[in-house]
Amino acid sequence: MGDNNCSYRDRLESPFIVGRTMGEHRPLCLRKTARHTVSVTNSSVTKPSNSLRPSLDKPGGFCKIYHGHKMDQRLQAYVDTNIKIPGAGTVFRTTEVPPNGDTLLPPTRQITEAICGMHHEEQRFRLGSSRPFPLVTDQSVQDVLLNQVVPLLNLVIQTRYKNTITNANLPPRARPLEVANNVSNSQTRHYFESVDSNEEQPLEEAQDQFFFPCWARPAPAFLDAKFKPSGLADFALINSPASRDVDKNVIRAHCEAYLPWVYQTEEIREIYNGPWWLVNEDAPYDFQINESYEISHVNVMLKMAFGQINSLGSKIGFFTNTSVLVFYFYFDGVRDIDRGPGNENNAPPINIPNRNSGLVLSKPIAFDDPCLLVCLQGMTFLALDVEKWAARGSDKRMVDILAPGDELEQIIPLAARN
Repeated sequence: MGDNNCSYRDRLESPFIVGRTMGEHRPLCLRKTARHTVSVTNSSVTKPSNSLRPSLDKPGGFCKIYHGHKMDQRLQAYVDTNIKIPGAGTVFRTTEVPPNGDTLLPPTRQITEAICGMHHEEQRFRLGSSRPFPLVTDQSVQDVLLNQVVPLLNLVIQTRYKNTITNANLPPRARPLEVANNVSNSQTRHYFESVDSNEEQPLEEAQDQFFFPCWARPAPAFLDAKFKPSGLADFALINSPASRDVDKNVIRAHCEAYLPWVYQTEEIREIYNGPWWLVNEDAPYDFQINESYEISHVNVMLKMAFGQINSLGSKIGFFTNTSVLVFYFYFDGVRDIDRGPGNENNAPPINIPNRNSGLVLSKPIAFDDPCLLVCLQGMTFLALDVEKWAARGSDKRMVDILAPGDELEQIIPLAARN
């Protein structure tokens, strides 16, 4: 009996992959939707705030834009150990993440219950009972993620990570209720509050009812105060119930959904050709930060993406118009060859803001691409693991994991390419 139990735990060591709990060989694909007969107009565009603009045009700001040529493959391979990437060198896997002094796997019961939940969600997809609603407003685009993506990701998290609802992860008990970060309409408390009595909910009940980390809507109090008007994402991967002053890295990832008739797929694909509204036509091909280039909605969208990375302290994000999806992360502009003396001994990078910093984008992935859900799972796990990769001497950053070496290419105008 003991041997059987050990072999069962051994099988649990390998990550469970979204879309495969039913034993299906067919991949699980998200469903595209369409614009409703009655919908909002093309004017639904949010502009960057004045508090964000000063951070764009400075060393360490949004100076360049890059393409990570194999980001999608590396995100898949991070959770699917069967995926090989020819010529990619080191491929990072969640199964190889450096230990942090704790056992990696959560209790077996938690894992099996999560797998049952994934099985149920996958059945909804396979049997066609999960039909999208036509798009009407910004909120209806968010509903696509809420209905198709968030439930599966929250369940697969529970197959590999422990619940972080603990006393240590709650805001300090001694502090009174207060408005956090001077952000309006946000309050921090040291407990979960019952909706019936407005009284403290016992921690054990909260642990049974909720699970962190999870994808959810973030409160304004998670924002850095100096970026508060520009940066509250539609959904965020929240590591624990801690407030930001307790854990500045409580937001690990984020995402934003956009209307496809405003942020059009053709314009998103044009990013990789280095159009005039994206990058300067002359070297060093800086990102076009001037407001005059906001005639392009995608120029605005990328500024908002940079603002969200800064304001939330997020490790990685994605945006989608429900036609295509693009992953992105912030790059500090320091490549491996630029790192400090003794780099062969994993010396830290030279921490000097420079004008090579900016965003690194994946290629646009079709919303119904068979690989997309696995990429989303890989992004989620990597966002939760990345601090472990950076600790204990491994000294690996997001760029080292997702876009190392010549896989990282600056986006410049077509006319400037050899």
